[in-house]
Amino acid sequence: MDTLFFEDYGQIFLPLSVYLVLVLAALTYFAFRRDIGHRLTRWRYVLLLLLVWSYLGNMPLVANSLVNSLESQYPVAVTEVARSTGDHMIVVLSTGDFRRTKSGIAIKLNASGWERTKAAVDLWKRIGGTIVFTGLPIGEQRAAVARQMAYIATTMGVDPESILVEEEARNTYENIQNAVAMIKNPPENVWLVTSAINMPRAMGVAKKLGFKAKPYPSDFHGQYNMGWTSIFPNNSAAANLQLAGHEYIGIFYYWLRGRL
Repeated sequence: MDTLFFEDYGQIFLPLSVYLVLVLAALTYFAFRRDIGHRLTRWRYVLLLLLVWSYLGNMPLVANSLVNSLESQYPVAVTEVARSTGDHMIVVLSTGDFRRTKSGIAIKLNASGWERTKAAVDLWKRIGGTIVFTGLPIGEQRAAVARQMAYIATTMGVDPESILVEEEARNTYENIQNAVAMIKNPPENVWLVTSAINMPRAMGVAKKLGFKAKPYPSDFHGQYNMGWTSIFPNNSAAANLQLAGHEYIGIFYYWLRGRL
């Protein structure tokens, strides 16, 4: 089956988001249609509010707009990379997951982890220097995702002597804070690699800590010129809404804590 066809129309065969909107629409219809004494009537405005929220929250157009509002703040610095000279250092914020196996914890890179690793490797092949993978200890064994990303980078052709690993950072703030502590004398050019949607928060932290890094975003999720089907709810919109919501909440929380 064609991928684009399934993305637009195959959503009706999936559960959760689409059917949640349909169920709420049906309940709201009956709540406003029945006599005032019907038990649903007293909840009609609550149901209407939930219907509107569910529809907007699962509409690709809305979720995509929120994602683009974050990802567009730091475009890919292709021209700046081409013009840069001198020594370089590439700081990569780690992300991943784990799986419990019979032999213990197995580190698993998620899609964003692979994208960040590949972006860092591609950048290193163009400008050289040192790659610093930072953070995300997972499980009882405290095995860090950064270590796994560093290993994958070596399989992609990066010289192991050109890699440093920081294994204690647990979030975006600690990623950059620990990288600053590790890099005693930063070179002329320091590049920050993370997902495009995470870049505004990461750069805000870097500026707060006085860490002069240049953004090199990866792992873009936003789309442009979406078709008319983007006004109808589907399941993928909820995932993008979760990504954008996570970042906006994170930015607000960091602002409250004085980290931005």
